[in-house]
Amino acid sequence: MSIYDFLSVFLILWGFGEMSLHGVPIELTDIMILIDKYTHLTLFLAAIVLSGCGSIPTQSPPALVGVEVEKLTDSKDPGEMIEVASRYSAYSAPLNKQLAAFKLAQRAYLIDRANRDAALTLARSALRLSGLINNEEWKYEIIRKGYEAGVRAGGEGDDPQAAYYFGAHLGLLIEDKGITAAGEVPRFEEAMRRAEEKPETDLGGPLRALGMLYLRAPAWPAGVGDLELSLDMLERAAREYPDHPENHLFFAYALQEDDQTDEAREELRRAEKAISSGQWGDFADRWREEIQQFREELDN
Repeated sequence: MSIYDFLSVFLILWGFGEMSLHGVPIELTDIMILIDKYTHLTLFLAAIVLSGCGSIPTQSPPALVGVEVEKLTDSKDPGEMIEVASRYSAYSAPLNKQLAAFKLAQRAYLIDRANRDAALTLARSALRLSGLINNEEWKYEIIRKGYEAGVRAGGEGDDPQAAYYFGAHLGLLIEDKGITAAGEVPRFEEAMRRAEEKPETDLGGPLRALGMLYLRAPAWPAGVGDLELSLDMLERAAREYPDHPENHLFFAYALQEDDQTDEAREELRRAEKAISSGQWGDFADRWREEIQQFREELDN
């Protein structure tokens, strides 16, 4: 479902099945997770579209409770936990390390939710992991926790880095659960505009996000769509941050929309070069597949 689809009323109640922790050692932070989980069983997402307001809870149950992962460190020090989690949240880290990093970041965050570094690390880790997870239930839990962490890190304020991760998770929630343009897309745009003050975040992440928003949204007066603005944003991302493959891929999408097919093909070649030149871990194959599908579309 597109984030730009209009729905009249969308209500989601969060439900949780039986957790199986058999054979999994329970530490202090495991107990904290369980307490937190059942405290928030009654939380729900709601968006009332016709009134133009939407709301997403800023607290959510811990994600992936009971999912066994590799132990990355024996340290109980939040600072050391954050450092290790950040290291294994890099694009180059394989999926199993990304999962372990997310769980570690979540533990550090649960120890002290007021710790900005812990919240930001969790939000960043959640965004990376959400791009690799195919299990939709797990993916939603991860995004929801990333959104909460983005809020805690200061994403609704003036911190541009926190605003990026807050906005990115907000956009994923909109896309995943149909929270509509009338209530939440303006918040997404505002967050990314604040994030644009630090465009180097995620190698042009704010520019990518805004460029794709303006490309895919309906044009005025129905929405904020603006092809010219999209082209400007995505060209800037591709030229200023050429190392990130998605900057070229997304610019190619905008070029195709502007009937610049040859230029779009060239950006796809640049995207492939960026993949080959960097360390992108499990993202590489996903991006190559998307590039190939788009190239076939251009050729037909």
